[in-house]
Amino acid sequence: MKKLNRRGYMTVEIIIASVIAFSIAFFLMEITMKLVDVTDNEYADTNFMTDKALVMTNVKKYVKEYLDELKSNNDPIMYFKCQQNKCDFESNDGSMIHLYIEKDNTLIFKKEEDILYSKTLDNGIKINSLTGGNKGNYIYFQIKCTNIFGDEDYNINIVIYNG
Repeated sequence: MKKLNRRGYMTVEIIIASVIAFSIAFFLMEITMKLVDVTDNEYADTNFMTDKALVMTNVKKYVKEYLDELKSNNDPIMYFKCQQNKCDFESNDGSMIHLYIEKDNTLIFKKEEDILYSKTLDNGIKINSLTGGNKGNYIYFQIKCTNIFGDEDYNINIVIYNG
């Protein structure tokens, strides 16, 4: 009977050791997955912040150059209109600039047919819409974006003084 008890104890010890080993492995896997998730989110945030700064700087630069060119020619803007993810400026002399979104998550800024600036956002970010308008001496654009891996909203708001 003693040999049976030793085998029974040995079996119980093996089962307990297996459960403990599995618990530790599961705990380590869970910690690793949480760290990977946090790292991926931080990577997407950092990429987006870089893209956002580049888009804001370049769009402001090219719109401001266009407006300054019109002012130097005493040619005010005939119209500024945003619809269906495309914003257009047209002057009285017929020159135009366009800011629009292409299907592959790319923001494009063109003057006539020349592409002045193009930026494809990170694959983890999706551009949802482009809107804009003018109020007083200000021209504004809002580019709404979302993180495809989470619920976070990312927006690029560009305000340009035209005074």
